[in-house]
Amino acid sequence: MKNIDEELNEVQKNFSKGDYQLALRKINKLIKNNKRNYIVYNYKGIILVALKSSSEAIENFKKALHLNPDFIEAIGNIGMAYHEMSYFEKAIENYKKAYELSGLVQFEINLGNIYLETRKNKEAIYHFNNALKKDSRNEYLHQLLAEAYIRDIKHELAIEHHKIAISINPSNPENYYLLGSDYIWSGNKEMAIKNFIITLNIDHKYYEAYYALSRVHTIKITDNIAKNILELNKISSLPDKNKAFLNFTLAKIYDDKNDISNFTAHITKANSYMKNVSKFNFSKTYELLEKIKYKFSNKSELSNFSCEINNKITPIFILGMPRSGSSLVEQILSNNELIFGAGELSSINESLSESINIKTSDKKYISILENISLDYYDRLSHITDKKYVIDKLPLNFYWIGFIIKMFPHAKIIHTIRNPIAVSYSLYKTLFAEGVLEFSYDQDDIIQYYKLYEDMMHFWKGLYQKEIFELDYELLINNPKQEVKKIFNYLGLKFENSYLDISNNKRSVTTASDIQIRNKINSKGLNSWIKYPKLTEKFSSEFNSIAQR
Repeated sequence: MKNIDEELNEVQKNFSKGDYQLALRKINKLIKNNKRNYIVYNYKGIILVALKSSSEAIENFKKALHLNPDFIEAIGNIGMAYHEMSYFEKAIENYKKAYELSGLVQFEINLGNIYLETRKNKEAIYHFNNALKKDSRNEYLHQLLAEAYIRDIKHELAIEHHKIAISINPSNPENYYLLGSDYIWSGNKEMAIKNFIITLNIDHKYYEAYYALSRVHTIKITDNIAKNILELNKISSLPDKNKAFLNFTLAKIYDDKNDISNFTAHITKANSYMKNVSKFNFSKTYELLEKIKYKFSNKSELSNFSCEINNKITPIFILGMPRSGSSLVEQILSNNELIFGAGELSSINESLSESINIKTSDKKYISILENISLDYYDRLSHITDKKYVIDKLPLNFYWIGFIIKMFPHAKIIHTIRNPIAVSYSLYKTLFAEGVLEFSYDQDDIIQYYKLYEDMMHFWKGLYQKEIFELDYELLINNPKQEVKKIFNYLGLKFENSYLDISNNKRSVTTASDIQIRNKINSKGLNSWIKYPKLTEKFSSEFNSIAQR
C-alpha cells in the first residue's frame, strides 16, 4: 500500500503534465483519509488555482493554515489565488505578510511581478533588485528585471540583465531571443542578428526568432534558414500562431526580393492565422467608445472637471490611427534636448479602460481620474527628468477629452495619413501579442478606421483648438515647414538639426523600430500602390477620402 508521500508525488506528476482534473480527483481521495493533514489542503488549493477556481482555493489554503499556523507558504498561496482573481490589493497584502514572516525570495519576486502587472514599475524594480540581493543567480528574476527596465526605456540595463541570464543558463534560447530584441530596440542590428541566429541554432523551432531575424537581416529564399522555414511551414499540425510567424517571415523574404505574387500569398495566410488566434471584439470596442462619449455628454459632471496638479512635466501625446507616422514625429521632436521620447506608454489607455467600467458617482469617478493623473506623472518623473515627455500610444485617441481634463498643460498631436497607406501598413505588420488585433483582417481594419474617424469627429466637436493636426504626407514632402509648425505649437524653438533623425540614438520599442533609424524619406509613402490586388478592398473603400 502506498504511503501519503508516494500518493502526493503522483498528484504532483499529474499536475505537472497539466492533467488538473485527475490531480483534483486524487487529492480529494487523499483528503478523505487525511483530514488533519495540512499539506493535502495546500495541494488542493494549488490545483484549484490552476483550474481558475481561486475562491475555493483560498478556502483550502486557509484550512491548511488553520491546521498549521506556522505554514507560511499557505499565506503566499492565498496571495497567489487573489492575484489570479485580479484582487491586487489583497494579493499584495498576503505576499508582503508571507515575505515578512519567511524572508523567502519567491514572495518578493511575486510582489515585484504584481507591481509590474499593475504598471507600478518603480515598485517592481525595487522588489526585483531586493530579491537579487538574496538570489543573484536566479535566471527568471533577471528576465523580469530586464522587462521592468524595458518598460522604463532603460535598455542598457535590460541588456545587462539579459546577459546575466545567459551566463546563468547559456542553453536557454529565450535568453538570446530577448537579448536580440533589446538590441533591435537600442538600434544595434549586428548584435540583434547575432543573438537571433544563436537562438535558432539552439532551437530551430523558435518561430518568433525567424520573424525577428527577417526584420533586421535580408534572408534569401535559398539560404538554409529559409529552407528550415519552408520545411516547418509544411507541418499541418502546427498551431496557428507558429504558422503566422513563419508566413509573416516568408512574406518579408519575398517582399525583399520584390516577388509580389508570393508576398501577397504569404501575407494573406499570415493574417488569416493571426485572425484565428485574435481576441479582438468589435462590439466591446464600440461599447467602450460609446461609454467614453457618454462621460462627456451634458449629463456628466466631467465637463466642469479639471485636474489642478502643479507638475513640471508637460506630456506630449502623439495619437491617431496606428502606422500614421507617430514614430517619425517622436524621433524628430526628441532631438530637442528638452524632450524625452518615452515611446508607447500603456498607462493611460489601460487605467482609463479599467476605470470607465467602475459604477460610481461622477464625484468619486473624478477622484479616480485624479489618482490616475498623479500615478502617470509619477511614472514620467521616474523615467526621465526632462521637461517634456512624449507618449505616442496611438490608441490614446480614445481618451482625448480625459487627457485635456487630467493634464491641462498637455500637448496633443493628431497624426493623419492616407487611409489606404495606413490600412496596408497595418495588414503587413505582425504586432506584439494582444496588440492591435483588429489588424489581421481587411474588413476589420476598415471597420476600425470608421470607428476612429467617428471618435475624432466627436473630440474635434468639443476640443478642436486643443488638438494639433499633422498630415504625414505633408511632413514627408516638406519636413522643415511642418516641423516648424509643431515646435511653434509646443512653444519651443526649432533648429534644422532636429530633422536629422539618423543622429537620434534613443531606444525605439514599436513596430517602426527598424525604419525609424533612417533619414526622412518618401520611400514607403505610397508603397501600397505596387500591390493592387492586396489593397483593392482598401482602395475601393477609402478612395474618396484619399482624393480629398
